[in-house]
Amino acid sequence: MPVTIRPVHRLARVAVVGIAFVTIPVVTIAGCSSSSGSKRSGPVERTSTSTSTASSSTTAPPASAPCTVAALSAVLPSGTRAIGVVCSRGWAAGPDTNGSFDAAYLARADGTTWRVLSASELQQACAAGNSLRVPDDVLAQSPCNVS
Repeated sequence: MPVTIRPVHRLARVAVVGIAFVTIPVVTIAGCSSSSGSKRSGPVERTSTSTSTASSSTTAPPASAPCTVAALSAVLPSGTRAIGVVCSRGWAAGPDTNGSFDAAYLARADGTTWRVLSASELQQACAAGNSLRVPDDVLAQSPCNVS
């Protein structure tokens, strides 16, 4: 929030305005060394630093899909809801229900959202060798191991 200065009299206003237009030249000399008697042999290591300021009014988006029952329920077929979730390395699995039939789901993170695996992807995940490399703790809660 900018600070507003309200001087009491006209002379103070002129002084404040005058300060805003003052510039100070800065001279930078590169490659200077001290005049001490020590000499270095070999290369000199140079480092640089930078700073940045984050605004407190912005919120960074999540780096990955949220591992929540609500987030997974949103990608399941209509009328089906997740009733549990296990997530690891971009994979999620758990039990689901449509009210009359209980089953399990397996989903993969796609950026910040989830997508349920297709039938062919599910076969690859459940096949010997797990070619999709679904983590074991997730695979244990998936349709591959839960009936």
